Amino acid sequence: MPRISNILEKGFGLFTIGNRAFTPPFYAVIEVNDRCCLRCKQCNLWKTSKGFHGDSKGKQLSPSEIVKTIRDIRKWNPLTKTLMFCGGEPFLEKEIFRYVRVAKKLDFFTTITTNGFLINEEMAFEIVDSGLDELCFSLDAPFAEIHDDIRGVKGSFERVMKANEFINKAKTQLGKEKPNLKINTVISNINYKYLAEMPVLLKKMGINEYSAQYITVMRPEIKAYVDKMFRREVSPSQWILPDEFLVPKEDERGFWKVIENLKRNAKREGINLSLRLYDKVQPCSILWGSLLVDNYGNVFPCTMIRDQAGNVRNREFKDIWNHPRMKRVRSLFNARKLDPVCKRCCIYPNVIFR
Repeated sequence: MPRISNILEKGFGLFTIGNRAFTPPFYAVIEVNDRCCLRCKQCNLWKTSKGFHGDSKGKQLSPSEIVKTIRDIRKWNPLTKTLMFCGGEPFLEKEIFRYVRVAKKLDFFTTITTNGFLINEEMAFEIVDSGLDELCFSLDAPFAEIHDDIRGVKGSFERVMKANEFINKAKTQLGKEKPNLKINTVISNINYKYLAEMPVLLKKMGINEYSAQYITVMRPEIKAYVDKMFRREVSPSQWILPDEFLVPKEDERGFWKVIENLKRNAKREGINLSLRLYDKVQPCSILWGSLLVDNYGNVFPCTMIRDQAGNVRNREFKDIWNHPRMKRVRSLFNARKLDPVCKRCCIYPNVIFR
């Protein structure tokens, strides 16, 4: 029998034939800020005030405007299931727990990815009490020395360990099972050799959900190609990184051996493993099934192609969702003209060796 994932993939392929999305999104993302407390080697957000947004700034959404945005998404689409809050580092946003509580009252499944650095005992209780469904820690190695080197701040690894303890303590004391805890790793040339040892650490932490994805490394010529196609800056400089982050071609066999060891160890330790490692452009569930709102209120087709299709301050979601700019990006994707950037997608990254 064919695998269920293959059947779903073929079914979604039919859903994305045209440039129009016939249903509202099943997944929504709100970027609550573009600030971070770490200095990660694999991220440019902290290096420049431009961040994801190029030279276009404007006024950031106020807390009341973010709350209105959450409510407007639900009003527009009763079927949108998941709402992700991200940044930057989401817990730098003082009103983040207000947003989670509003979303939970509107029956969203809520999820946050964090570097864990700011989570102390007090914040852990707020996280658990807010009703957050899922909390994903970014952890790039099973050893403090490697993780801290990647994250650019000494003590980052220990902060994740402590955050995990604080969350579990708060869950016990409040008598709650949520949030479900996960770990995510960005795979690069710096840390791939240590991946197979991650399942042992997760088991020690009491976490059984683990995902890992290959690093997104954009090249300046790819950004230039995309910006020229749109006649404006739509490709953010966030992922323009040196090729040194990619695994060398001569290490390809060793890389896949590590991945096989990771799979084996995850099975042995009872860890549910999700790997995002691809060798071709995937059917895009983002362009037809996900909504992205940045902290300035702009709505984009995806995080890699930030061609603004509207702003929540002056346009309704139903008018944005199939705006000509949204439809154009979908058409270009189907015509495979976006392959150079989509191969380096931050959600479905191809494994590219240097």
